[in-house]
Amino acid sequence: MKSWFFFFVFLVTFSFNAQGKIVYVDSSLTDLQSDTIIKQYNFEDTVYYTDKYDPVARKASSGTFRAFSNILHAFISIQPGDSILMRKGTYTENINFVDYRQFSESKRGYLGSYPNEWAILNGSIIFRGPGTNSVKYWTFERFEVSKGCISIKTARYNTFRELYIHDNPVGVPGDEFINSGIVFNNIDGAAQDNLITHCWLFNNGDANIKFFGDYYSDPKTVDSSMALMRNEICYNYLKDSNHNIHYKNPQFLCRDHEGIDKTLSSFGDKIHHNHIVNATNGGVFISQDFIQIYNNVFENVLVQLGNRYASKREPFYNYVYNNLFIESTLTINHNNSTNVETYYIDSSSTDSLHPYFTANNNIFINKQPSTIRPIELLYCEAGAWTIKNIELSTISIEKNLFYPAVITDLNIMIGYKKNLFSINDLLKLGISTSGNFLTNNDTLFVIGKKYQINTTYNLGEGLKINSVGINSDKYLNGKIKMPNYIGPFSSNTDTWLDSLLPQPYIKGNVPLFKSALPIIDNPSNKKPTNTIRKQNYMKTGYFNILGRQLTVNNSIKKYPIGLIIDGLFKKGYIKLNN
Repeated sequence: MKSWFFFFVFLVTFSFNAQGKIVYVDSSLTDLQSDTIIKQYNFEDTVYYTDKYDPVARKASSGTFRAFSNILHAFISIQPGDSILMRKGTYTENINFVDYRQFSESKRGYLGSYPNEWAILNGSIIFRGPGTNSVKYWTFERFEVSKGCISIKTARYNTFRELYIHDNPVGVPGDEFINSGIVFNNIDGAAQDNLITHCWLFNNGDANIKFFGDYYSDPKTVDSSMALMRNEICYNYLKDSNHNIHYKNPQFLCRDHEGIDKTLSSFGDKIHHNHIVNATNGGVFISQDFIQIYNNVFENVLVQLGNRYASKREPFYNYVYNNLFIESTLTINHNNSTNVETYYIDSSSTDSLHPYFTANNNIFINKQPSTIRPIELLYCEAGAWTIKNIELSTISIEKNLFYPAVITDLNIMIGYKKNLFSINDLLKLGISTSGNFLTNNDTLFVIGKKYQINTTYNLGEGLKINSVGINSDKYLNGKIKMPNYIGPFSSNTDTWLDSLLPQPYIKGNVPLFKSALPIIDNPSNKKPTNTIRKQNYMKTGYFNILGRQLTVNNSIKKYPIGLIIDGLFKKGYIKLNN
């Protein structure tokens, strides 16, 4: 059997671009003979490469592929639609690159490890377009970044999947664009339509994931082409750092101070199915209108919505539902100014705060109620914001479970930090608060499962936790579907709860992926599909690969599906249907 067959079989379900060329990076190469001087973009250097790379033998003599010994030179070499595959090894370099090329949805860029291998980058990828151009349509997948970051300017439609990014130091003041794990800066526009999924980010300076808003001071002037919006963070494990997720500066999408404008109501980011643990300064620090936060596990973190240190209004229409909070607090902030009439309200106004805030179907586990409050509404240290300044009818706290708790516990704070209330007090204040539960029963979790909720947990009077949540689609004109249960479990999240925690084999240079979970490239316009990564043999017909349909010709049906390579496309054996 020919040697190319054994090579093709490795390429079975990996998501690099089949429509372009594959370029290799191999740190073991010592026999490179070809060289050229490249003068393009922001780069001028002598580049050594080979056009005779054999991926099976890992030699630059008998093959037909192009290969380099470092990542930067491969970055410069490729064209839209091409893929870079890094061979197993450690690459010590900082890739600071201005990209003048125009990638597109049909011709994405790809950087990832070679199938069944694990590449490690000791350094950073700092990627930007020229002038005001954005960095679009790149996929970064299945490799490790140690003591560095991936920083993207004006990022649009990029995917970050199965990455392990860790131990990036805090750095010095002024390094805000590089002192985190994944950074989206706002020069010439904030991040839009990016996906971060199935990643493990650990101990990365200021934040594991950092977004910069557009820094518009007045909501009425927001430009949707520049705003931070439609990003998705899902199925990740985020642990330790100053913040786990940090939204730098409030991002207004409701373009008024009253909450009337809902033109961009579907443009808020989505943060879901993540396990977020520990942080030295809060944990999750988010400020954006219309954001959705659901089906996460928060452990020993402060989930802060809004910025108490910015003289700007609170975020509007934040939806927090179906989450599990363990020794954690959910806070919606306002600035700590002692002046109720801050500059964004007319000087003669006595307007109230009206956040249109929803916290439904969550479970709060706080075994230290004296030091941890489950919910803080319009938190203010200075004492300026009190109940009389808050339009409490715009707040919904329904069908949550508080454990361990009794009805007399003062576990909700409103406005000034000394204004404490019990759950039963909320209804008297005008807050929508139907159907909350307080319990001391210790059988909430499945035996032997630290995070998996017992779906038959008894809430009293014959009620079970699996059937008493809010079954509603009333939020954002039906765009949010609240399930009829409390907490982060359902038919698809049992798999998530078992697989989300970090696996020891990650450090063993074995690919991260394990579970059958949604994999998508563009969260704004592609429906997630469950994709199980395993070896299959070809049959005549159609196969879906990352949302595109693969047609297999009868004449090669006996070969493995891994035969997705340049030569076979040219011969017509395989084609991708748009």
